[in-house]
Amino acid sequence: MSSYYIRVGKYKFSIGELVYIEGEMKKLSKHHVNWGFDFNSYLRKNNVRYEIYNINQVVRKYKTLSFYYWKMSENNNILLKLLIFQNKNDITLLKTLNDLGISHVINLGGLNFYILDRFIDKKILKKDNYKKFKPIFILLLLIYNYLLGLKLIIIKSTLSIFFRYLNKLQIINIKKWNLQSLQWIIIFSLNPSFIYSIGFFYSIAFNLLYLDQNNKILISKKRVIYNFLLVIFISFPLQIHFHYKIWLFSTIFEVVLFPLIFMSYIICILFPYLVNLSNFLYSILDGVSRFLNIFNKILIVGKVSLLFLIIYFIFLKILNVYIFMNKKFKIIFRTIFFSFFLSLIQYNQLNIFENSIVMLDVGNGNSFLLKNKNNYVILDAGAGYGYSESIFKNYLDYKGVRNVKAAIISHYHSDHYNQLNEIKKNIKINDIYFNDNIVDKIIIKDIIISNFVYLNNKDENDNSIISFIELNNKKLLFVGDATKKTENKLIENNEFINKIDNGGVDFLQIGHHGSKTSTSDEFIKLLRPNNCYISGKHEKYKDFPSKETIETLNKYNCSISVTNNENNYKYNINKNSSKTIKKTLF
Repeated sequence: MSSYYIRVGKYKFSIGELVYIEGEMKKLSKHHVNWGFDFNSYLRKNNVRYEIYNINQVVRKYKTLSFYYWKMSENNNILLKLLIFQNKNDITLLKTLNDLGISHVINLGGLNFYILDRFIDKKILKKDNYKKFKPIFILLLLIYNYLLGLKLIIIKSTLSIFFRYLNKLQIINIKKWNLQSLQWIIIFSLNPSFIYSIGFFYSIAFNLLYLDQNNKILISKKRVIYNFLLVIFISFPLQIHFHYKIWLFSTIFEVVLFPLIFMSYIICILFPYLVNLSNFLYSILDGVSRFLNIFNKILIVGKVSLLFLIIYFIFLKILNVYIFMNKKFKIIFRTIFFSFFLSLIQYNQLNIFENSIVMLDVGNGNSFLLKNKNNYVILDAGAGYGYSESIFKNYLDYKGVRNVKAAIISHYHSDHYNQLNEIKKNIKINDIYFNDNIVDKIIIKDIIISNFVYLNNKDENDNSIISFIELNNKKLLFVGDATKKTENKLIENNEFINKIDNGGVDFLQIGHHGSKTSTSDEFIKLLRPNNCYISGKHEKYKDFPSKETIETLNKYNCSISVTNNENNYKYNINKNSSKTIKKTLF
C-alpha cells in the first residue's frame, strides 16, 4: 500500500480514517540535508514517495478500527500512551531516555517482545497448551500491529516469534542465521529503506558476534562480565556510526531501567484502566531516569570511516573466537584490538594539520567555524527561519569537536546565536563573546583576532562585531550583519585600514546575508577580497543575496560562494581554495 504526504493546513485527518482525496501529486525531492533534520529523507525511509497538494476535494468515507483504537489513547494515562500506543509527543521521560542514549528501550519489538514471548511460553503456556494457544498470541500481535499502523520493527519481531514456533513444532528447521536472513528479506521487500536503520545494523552485529558458523551461541551464560563487555564493544562503534558519539554508561543505564520498563509494559497490558498506578510507575521511571542523567557522560568521537568500522568488527570477531579456542593468541589479538579501539575513539582528534573555515547552510542565518590545527573558533551560531537549531551542533559532532576555544556572536539577532544553547549541551566553549562584552584582541595560539564594534545604534545590525583575523599570513574578515553605515565608519578607522593594508583580504563573510543594505562599493574597493562567502537564500520577502551585492563583488573579481539552501562550504586557509562539503560514509 502506497503512502502519501499532505501538508498541515485546511484539512485535518485522523489515524484510521479512510478518505477520498482529489488533487495534484508530485514526487518528493531528493535534496539531501547534511546536518539538519532531513524531512524528505525521513518520509522516504518510511516509504512515502509522493506529496498530494492543491487539494480540491475531500470525501471522508468511513473510520477503521485504528481510528477508534487511537481515540482510546486520548486519556490521562501517560505510560499507556508511551508504551502501548507508542505516542511519543511531548513526553519528558522519552527526552531523558534520549539524553541517556537508550530511547530504544521503550520501543515495542526487539528485546521487549522477545522477553514477553519467553515469559508467556514459560509461565502461561504449558507444553499441552503451547501448540493450541501460541497462534492466538501471534494473531493478537498482528492485530495490534495493524492498529498501530504496521510498524516494520514489530513485523520483524512477530516473524521471529512465528518462525521459532514453527521450529519448535518441527514443522520447519531453520537455523538462526537463516532465520534472521529470512526475516530481513521479508522486511526489505516491504520497505527497502529499512536497510539503513539502526535496528538492522544492531541485529547483524549481535548475530555476527554471538553466533559461530554452526549457529551456536559462543558466549557462556556463566561469563556475565564478558557478555557485558562484549555488548559495550558492539554498541560503541554503532553509536559512533549513527550518532558520532559514545554514551559511556548507556549499557549500565539500560540494565538498570529495562526491568522497570518491562514491568510497566506488563502492568499496562493487564491493567490499562488503572490510571493512578500507571502514572505512579511513570513518575518512578521518570525520577530514576533523571537521577541517572546526573551521571551521564558523553564522549564525542565524530564520523569514522565505514571501512574502519568493518575492520574493527572483524578484529572483535577474531578476538571473540580465540578467547575460547587458543590462549596463545589472546595477548596478541587483545593488544591489536584495544589499540584499534583507542584509534577509533581518537580518530578525529589526530587531524591536527588542517586550517579551514566552514560555512554551514542555515538559510538566512550565520554559522561559521574556524579551525586552526585542533583549535576551534565559532563566528556566529545561528539558523534562519525554518531551519533546525541543532545543525551546528550536529556538524561539530560529525567532526568530533569536543572543545571550542571561543565563540564570537556578532549581535543580538537570533539568526546569529539561536544554535548556541544546543552546542553548549555537550561541547565546552571556553569563552563566549557578544557585542557588549567583546574585547579588542583575542589570541588563540596562532589565531589573532582584532575586533571592532560601534554600539548604541538603533538598528541592531549596526551593532555587529567586525572580526579581522590574521592566520598563516592570511587576512580573514567577518562582519555579521553590519550595514553600509558601519562600513563607512570602518573606512574612516585608521586602525582598521592599517590591518587591511592595501586590500587583498583572502576571506570575506558578506554582511547581512548579501542584502543590498550592506556591501558598499567603497568598502569592497578597500578590501579587494579574493573569496566572498554569503550565508543566505532567496525567500518570498527577502532577496538574498541581492543583485546589487553580486554585481559589486563581480566588479572586484571576488570568487563568490552562496549557501542558497543547498551547499555547505569549506575554505582551505593554506591553499586559499574553496569546496562544497557533505556527509560521507568512507
